[in-house]
Amino acid sequence: MKSQRDKNMTDVVFKRTSKVNTISTDTLQQPGTYYWSVRSIYSPGIISDSTITGPNAFNVDKRQFALSRPEPLDPGQVTAEKPFILNWKGVQGAKSYRIEIASDADFTMGKMTKESANTFVKISDKPPIGKYYWRVNAVKGDKTSEWSEVALFSVTEAVQISAIYPSPGTVLYEKPETVNFSWSDPNRGDRYLFELSERNDFRSIKESLETGSSNVKIKNPGIGIYFWRVKLKDDSGKIITQSQPAEFTIPQDMKIPVLISPKENAKIATGFRKRLRLEWEKIPGVTQYEVEIFQRIAGVDKSFTIYTAKKNFIEISNQMFSRPGQFSWLVKAKKIKGGRVTAFRESKKSFFEIEGMELLPAPKIKTPPVLFNVK
Repeated sequence: MKSQRDKNMTDVVFKRTSKVNTISTDTLQQPGTYYWSVRSIYSPGIISDSTITGPNAFNVDKRQFALSRPEPLDPGQVTAEKPFILNWKGVQGAKSYRIEIASDADFTMGKMTKESANTFVKISDKPPIGKYYWRVNAVKGDKTSEWSEVALFSVTEAVQISAIYPSPGTVLYEKPETVNFSWSDPNRGDRYLFELSERNDFRSIKESLETGSSNVKIKNPGIGIYFWRVKLKDDSGKIITQSQPAEFTIPQDMKIPVLISPKENAKIATGFRKRLRLEWEKIPGVTQYEVEIFQRIAGVDKSFTIYTAKKNFIEISNQMFSRPGQFSWLVKAKKIKGGRVTAFRESKKSFFEIEGMELLPAPKIKTPPVLFNVK
């Protein structure tokens, strides 16, 4: 591909070879009319005419700096107590930018002026709650660009942080080696204080960490009931807002429930019984058992139903298993105190199969046409 400044294609300013049908360049700095043409190049051994397409004309119009305009990017909702950042798309050739913030769109009331050598500026001042307008222009020596379009942002009170995981009331049955805490902050903060305590009033802190992200990972603190919270800080270390305490439990281990009936891989014909009995060994100290039954569908065990029981067995109507199929079940033993699961253990999963039954036709009774009374 060739690009020239004259129609006769003698003043070559750009030339490039490409294996695809597009090219790009930033070397055409001078405004004016250019002409371009394309010639096909074939691999050695291929006999073909050297086809030339063009010349075709195009214009390069170099935009004047004074007519360029930065483009504000929406900062969203910002918090009064927390510094925030205004961003914009820059202008080529700009050395710095001037930013104006005001409480009216005409920029006559409460105007604040900032300067930045980057395409962003940090606003550390603490403006009152309300709605604000802002604009930006580019500076290059003694030249300035046009002002950008006027953009809007709102300053609000800090919003409370919400705990995501562990959410309030979570029981960590699996007892992971590390616990990953995460939270949601509508204020979009970047300085948090994480606190973990065994008391809901946080008079004693078991673990305390500072982080710039909305999650933190700590080593499993061990068996017990815990409370955690997150505080958002400003640059001076002042607490802006915090989450409500979230409670979670890491329970003690209990004896593993041993499943008794049905036996592993048992085949059951429900037509001969009205109810199916699931039974397991009784565990000392259990407050409640949870029985979960799964059905195998397309090779995957999917949860079918869940029962709770205080005794070490349940009886289920055979109508629950009206169709043949493969099933499995397990038992979760729980010790509950004060509404909290303080001890827990889960059995292994056991499998059984519900068989279909072939119904035979009802017997037919035939009465003889003549009955003889033989003495």
